[in-house]
Formats: sequence, structure tokens, C-alpha cells
Amino acid sequence: LRGWLILESWTDPAEGIFKYPVWWLGRSGEPPKQYEWVEQHIQGDRLRVRFAGIESPEQARDFVGLQVAVQRSELPQTQAGEFYQADLIGLKVRNMSGIELGVVEHFLATPANPVMVVAGERQRLLPVTRRHLQRVDLAEGVLWVDWPEDF
Repeated sequence: LRGWLILESWTDPAEGIFKYPVWWLGRSGEPPKQYEWVEQHIQGDRLRVRFAGIESPEQARDFVGLQVAVQRSELPQTQAGEFYQADLIGLKVRNMSGIELGVVEHFLATPANPVMVVAGERQRLLPVTRRHLQRVDLAEGVLWVDWPEDF
């Protein structure tokens, strides 16, 4: 209504997305475009946002399904042992026996914890927990997990 959009945010907490006034919006495979939101509204767990110049439902429809990104330089620095999921995508995944299970393809959000989707000879869904995620070596491009080969 009047150009407002409902937003699905993956930040923690969800309203943390509003810390960033400039967003890059786009669809997968297309170059994103820069937008600045001008109004935001939080009602319970529902987030709404309006962009400058977007005044009607017809104009807002063009934004449905777009992905939101921010410049990497705007994100908080990670602490020791913390990583952004984007940094892990594409890493080889090896279990503690040295067996390569595949490559991190993407992540799924679940109520309990994130789940890492590992693509190899078959797809594996590994919970991202301290118990299972043992070590990340960005320089080597390997993520070490405590996970059996046959599971």
C-alpha cells in the first residue's frame, strides 16, 4: 500500500537490517542497484520499508523478490572464530578423518541453528554448531567438520 514493502530480514535481530541506510537490491545473476530507504516500520515480527520515489503498489511490485545486500565494508568486523556465511560458500568440507564431503553450496535458516548445504557425490545437510564445525581455514579453503562420511 502506498509503495510500502514487507521485508524478510536474515540479520540477527531482524530489525538490524535498518542499521544500513543504503541497500543493494537485485535478483540472482543480475547486477544489483543501489537504493536508499526513506521510511521503515516495525510491527511485531513484521518489517516494512519504503524507498524514495516508490509511491504506489504498482511501483512496489517491481521490488518483490529482490535480494538485499549491503557493502562488505559496512558490516561489523568478525571476532576470532566468527565468519560470515558468504565467506564459507565454496569452501571444501572435510571431516576429521580427512575425507572430503563436498563444497559448501549455501545455508538454510532453521529455528534451531543454521544448516550448511554441502554438495558432493551427494548433498548433505550439516548443522552449523560448535560440536560439528571444528575449524575453518580460509587460506587453505577448507572447513573441517566432525561428521561421518556415511551420514
